[in-house]
Amino acid sequence: ADRLQSLQGYLILDEAFMDPTPEHSVLCYDQELPASLIVLRSLGKFFGLAGLRLGFVYGGESIREHLQRQLGPWAVSHPAAYIGELALRDTNWHCYARTQLKEQSNQLQRLLLQIVPANNLRSTHLFCTLQLTESKADSLYNHCARHGILVRHFPQWAKIRVGLTTKNGMERLQSALQCWET
Repeated sequence: ADRLQSLQGYLILDEAFMDPTPEHSVLCYDQELPASLIVLRSLGKFFGLAGLRLGFVYGGESIREHLQRQLGPWAVSHPAAYIGELALRDTNWHCYARTQLKEQSNQLQRLLLQIVPANNLRSTHLFCTLQLTESKADSLYNHCARHGILVRHFPQWAKIRVGLTTKNGMERLQSALQCWET
């Protein structure tokens, strides 16, 4: 960020997926952050408010002033701002949700480790990503679709992303994986 600042540039960090592990955020540092740093956050992922399209920007005063001029006074609706404020203030729910997400993520990891080795599985508190061969990624994607299970397919990288789901969804996924022919 300091080097970019000397070049009149900015370092933009997308922390949209940071809420389950806030201790990893650059916003947790006690030191003053560089004026050239811009941090993007979203309420959609962690809070389950994707349709709300609400997030915020952390940045120096000049960045905030520039954004204010560009976006104007009505960039966020009052209902969205109100819901966002309630969500951010409910710290008891944050703790509960982090615990639940960790448990669900661990359960999903255990299930997926039945079909891939550990070094082919990457996980976060919100989803797991499988690294497969191209043919296996295509096969798993199509197999899940036939079973009414939506997964994210990255064919250019032969990866499948599986999001966290309900208990019923986990049972459906387990059933589908048991009959998948690798």
